[in-house]
Amino acid sequence: PAISHHDKVSDANAATGAFLYTEGGELANVAPPSARYIVAHRNRIFAITEDNRIWFSKEYENKIGLGWSDFFQVPLDGLDHDKPTALCSSGGELVIFREQSTWSVTGEGPSKTGVGEYYKPRQISATIGALKNTPVLYTDSGIYFQNTRGIFRLGEGFEYIGAPVEDLVGSSRVVAIRHHQGTETIRFAFTDKVLVYNYRYTAWSNYTYSLGEGETIVGMENLDDIIYVITNADKILKEDASYKVGTNYIVMKLRTGWISFNEVQGFGRIYRFSILGESRDKHTLTVKVYYDYDDSASVDTYTFTTSSATDAKLQFRGHLSKQKCEAIKFEIYDADNSASTADGYAIDHIALEVGIKKGVFRTIETSTIGAD
Repeated sequence: PAISHHDKVSDANAATGAFLYTEGGELANVAPPSARYIVAHRNRIFAITEDNRIWFSKEYENKIGLGWSDFFQVPLDGLDHDKPTALCSSGGELVIFREQSTWSVTGEGPSKTGVGEYYKPRQISATIGALKNTPVLYTDSGIYFQNTRGIFRLGEGFEYIGAPVEDLVGSSRVVAIRHHQGTETIRFAFTDKVLVYNYRYTAWSNYTYSLGEGETIVGMENLDDIIYVITNADKILKEDASYKVGTNYIVMKLRTGWISFNEVQGFGRIYRFSILGESRDKHTLTVKVYYDYDDSASVDTYTFTTSSATDAKLQFRGHLSKQKCEAIKFEIYDADNSASTADGYAIDHIALEVGIKKGVFRTIETSTIGAD
């Protein structure tokens, strides 16, 4: 069959050809150096190149590929001893993390003809930076990132939120950070676990997975508020809301920090504790009690059993065997009670009945130095 085409361009216009984009004053495009870190910010791409410079593209235009100019770079002093490590777009501000400091850049930036510029980088911190090539995450509660000390949040100021889990973090590096809106948590994926920070209650959880020998976590994603974990064995693990893996009941365990009654080494007497919560399904609840900064073994163990979710309010108290002490810690976990199907329990409140004594904690004679 015949195909007809109506040419609307006159021969005179066709003879002139297309104009070269630089004839209108636009800066010539160049190929940028290879990049090790990129982020989208205000209709541009910013990149940390292998030679530790920060390039940015021309503004994106529909149906036109991104253009780069070697004039479009963020000026930073001291690159030899304080190299850029990560970037984060936080609304109208680009945050530049370096090895030993943090900076920000604001403004509209230059046009494709080179008119205009960004404001000069402003230093936010002279002592806090981020680990090289580690991920960052911008949320309403702040920017989450990792540095040599641990996990930080940058909001109105820098906040070291990772202190409770610094032993779990150790020297390992975050491979992905994602926000889970449904649980109000920030997920930090490492090669062997996911640490979860609840920003409403400022509490941490440790999620571990049944990984094979040599299998590690290499990524994490949030799709439709469902978390997926990716491993180097070409597996994708999907988080779900069930409370069993096959027929195995998933235990929920929580442990408090050390609770002292009269400063860190003050002396006190604790008579009893009371726990208030909610029973969401039949389960067996165990409470272990540790004393005086000794994590090696619990001294007291209490077990409580609920028969159904209709028990609703979960409230009980326990008398403590070692009342004279300087600090106390609780470990609480549940176990299956004849085919439990729901999430067991929720703890809302722990109350302690305490009497304060004068002086510091009295140690045994072998732990005392010098004459009385």
